[in-house]
Amino acid sequence: MKILLVEDDAADAALLEKQLTETGAFEVNLRRCTDICEAERLTNDEDFDVVLLDMDLPGSAGIRAVRNIQSVCPNTPIVALSAEDSEDNVLAALSLGVEDYVLKGYCTVQALAESIAAAVERHTRSSWDGKLLNLRIPENPTELRHFAERLRPILASDAQHDVRTLVVAALIERTLDRADRVVDLDHCVFIVNGVGAAEDIDAVTEELSRALSVPILAGSDRVVTKTHLGIAVAPDDAREPAELLAKALNALSEQREENTGRWKYYSQELNRRSAHRQRLLTDVSRAIDSDQLHVQYQPIVDAKHRVAVRLEALLRWSRSDGFVTSASTFMPFVEENGMVQRVDEYVVDQVGRQLRQWQLRGTDALPVAINVSARSLSDDRLVRVFEGMLEQYEVPPRLVELEVTESSAIADMRTARRAMSALRSLGLGIALDDFGCAYASLDYLRRLPATRIKIDKDFVRDIADQRTATITQALIDMAHGLDMQVVAEGVESEQQAAALHDLGCDELQGFYFARPARVDRDAVPASLRLQIVP
Repeated sequence: MKILLVEDDAADAALLEKQLTETGAFEVNLRRCTDICEAERLTNDEDFDVVLLDMDLPGSAGIRAVRNIQSVCPNTPIVALSAEDSEDNVLAALSLGVEDYVLKGYCTVQALAESIAAAVERHTRSSWDGKLLNLRIPENPTELRHFAERLRPILASDAQHDVRTLVVAALIERTLDRADRVVDLDHCVFIVNGVGAAEDIDAVTEELSRALSVPILAGSDRVVTKTHLGIAVAPDDAREPAELLAKALNALSEQREENTGRWKYYSQELNRRSAHRQRLLTDVSRAIDSDQLHVQYQPIVDAKHRVAVRLEALLRWSRSDGFVTSASTFMPFVEENGMVQRVDEYVVDQVGRQLRQWQLRGTDALPVAINVSARSLSDDRLVRVFEGMLEQYEVPPRLVELEVTESSAIADMRTARRAMSALRSLGLGIALDDFGCAYASLDYLRRLPATRIKIDKDFVRDIADQRTATITQALIDMAHGLDMQVVAEGVESEQQAAALHDLGCDELQGFYFARPARVDRDAVPASLRLQIVP
């Protein structure tokens, strides 16, 4: 087991490693660091199974230490080590998601080893990792109780309030593509452990359905598979294995009779949510194909001269019911359901077309910033998409900038840094959006190849408050010290604009200057070419 120990006392660390190794509970590969910054450097280069966190670190103690290490490695289970036995501290740490709280000097080494192993196991179960357990239903599926006994040990440890287990009863029909007759039927049950949220159930079910529906080549024949799925969810529908299996088979029977959709839940509420999700997916797909999605542009102005210096491309959905919806309302759904790359590619293409059109008309086009989702940032195709846009539309790289939210960039620092470096090598600018909302630090800015930061609108809204102004000033000075420009977004008044300019902000954006609007393909609107006088 690969363990990261954050402990400033060398003697304590050496003793702990020796004792864990001697227990023989698991193979110990322990790396030690003395503070959060060093932990961040290690986690950027290596993956760990668990973090042992000393909650008495100098300068980062108690709950602060937990929050800091969570921001550094959000997907790694944490076991807290402390000499403080305060019940309030224990409850606070556990409420933040710490897997266990161990008192130094009061916990045996064997108990600590068991705590570490249990923490890793619980964390593994808390999010589905794509692993399935497949059991064949007996020829006579009415003998449920005997079959359910085989499910009991599987479900017993996982059917908790915070972790769901799916019991998926499946009937797989296999037919030859040149004939309608069924050549094979296969009844089985799939157990999917560790589905965290109810919203994830549909995505897991869709992935399972897609995997089971892949055609099979048998000699010269192509065997087509069709799946019928009935799903019961523990602990929501039931806790007893026999009852869960019965409900999954009941849902399977109803799905076959109705012959609508690819699966059916025993829960009517989950069926309603699933149907709603499928409608939204269809609507978004149609919106892309029928040009209901479009790009609006909002100017970003120079803070001193109040003249537009760049534009931000903002995605909008002109729905068939007449409403225009901003990306913030539907992009989270798009990201969760695997359509984000298609939408991002659409926006990149639209901006490329627009920049090319302006150039052909002899217009000095303004640089355009494009928002990129965290999921696209982790996909190698993103670099190829921008390379293709620059080449196809002959767009100078200086006219294109990416906006990435600070939180998405630091969630997976290694991936973000790799992707951002590749995009910077193309000559594109990169802005960290919503800056200041997450765990901002000099070290993050030092290692991310950004060219500007965009201060979050919450700071702008409260800029008249002296404490907020002081923090904003520090953010601006920090960015300038790293040779980055600073944009403040969400400016809605002259008082805000003036205060931000006095603090040294380079550029401003907000409704005070202009709202997002569609533009003529042939020319940048005159209002964006002239000095803006509010």
